[in-house]
Formats: sequence, structure tokens, C-alpha cells
Amino acid sequence: MLTILIGNARSGKSTWAKQHAKETNSIILSGDSFRVALTGQRFCLDSELHVRANLIAAAKALLVDNNVILDETNTTYYNQKQLLDLTKNPKVVLFHTPQSVCIERAKDCNQYDLIPSIYRMEYNLQIMRENILDGKYD
Repeated sequence: MLTILIGNARSGKSTWAKQHAKETNSIILSGDSFRVALTGQRFCLDSELHVRANLIAAAKALLVDNNVILDETNTTYYNQKQLLDLTKNPKVVLFHTPQSVCIERAKDCNQYDLIPSIYRMEYNLQIMRENILDGKYD
């Protein structure tokens, strides 16, 4: 079983993943962990395609015999489509944490560098929500 998390930075995805991994005996694949392992940084735009390819390859390998939770923002249609194509009937969990809460959480953790990304991701999430309501999203 594949569970795909979609939500802004600091929206509670990692907390949810940790709680549900225990309940479902799932392995968590964290985009942030892959970024740090591959680049030494939480975010490096130049390496995003490489990070994404490694994350997807790991998910494919692990899905053969395991439940997997993908703990990643996945705020663009392209990223979501890649993951939805990994297996039939994945579970998708969409986080609706208000942008203001995500920004406050980033500030509380002294992650001010995340704030511009939170604004950008919220824009992508808003478009996705509108398309879902309009029936344009599959």
C-alpha cells in the first residue's frame, strides 16, 4: 500500500507519517531525508530532479513487499502524477493546514528560509484545490 502525503511545508505531514507508520507497519520515505543524504542540505534546487529520482526508485523497490508512506510536499501536478503512477489505488492524504500556521511553525523552528517556499507551495495547493472542486483534476 502506498500513502502519498500532499501539503505545505510545516503542515504536519511528518508528524502524521510517524503516527500512521506505527499503526500500518509502513516505511516512511522522506524527501527531506533524501535531500540531506544526497546534498547535505534540506533544499538544493539544482539537485531536486536527482533527489526525486532516488525517492521514486526507493518507493518502487520498497513497494514490492512493504507499505510505504511518502512524506513529501508534492504540491505540483507533475510530482503528484509521478507518484500516483507508482501503484494502483494509492491512498492520498491532503493536508489543509492554513498557510499562516505553516509560517508560524517555520518561525518557531527558526526556519525562516522556508517562508518563501511556503508561499509558493500554497499557491500550487490553491490551484489544485480549485481544480478538484471544478472536477478538472484526475
